[in-house]
Amino acid sequence: MASITITIQDGRDLRVQVSTDAARPVVGAPLTPAEQLAMELLGTSHRRHADVVYDPARVPLVALAMDLLHPEQLGLAVPAEVRDRARRSLGRLAPTEAEVIAARLAGGVDPLSHLRKAAAL
Repeated sequence: MASITITIQDGRDLRVQVSTDAARPVVGAPLTPAEQLAMELLGTSHRRHADVVYDPARVPLVALAMDLLHPEQLGLAVPAEVRDRARRSLGRLAPTEAEVIAARLAGGVDPLSHLRKAAAL
């Protein structure tokens, strides 16, 4: 399931700036219905001479969520619950930190064990 964020802002020189966390369009690439609609909106923005920027860091709420996960930004300053919510808001489907800790405490299988094994190779 795709999640695309588009931010539309007035610029200083009366131009409109459109920022998105969507990937740049690639001819022939398959798109989900959400991605198709986003591409239509971005295409309309181009035709109206708006400045369209394909960069997640330029979308304010996406940039904040990314900063909440980055250890050199805000990642170490916020609790695990906040990082988990930021992860979910970005559509990252990895197990939450709380789930990993609960699995370790219960003696169950570590949800990240397959990632650790792949990193060791």
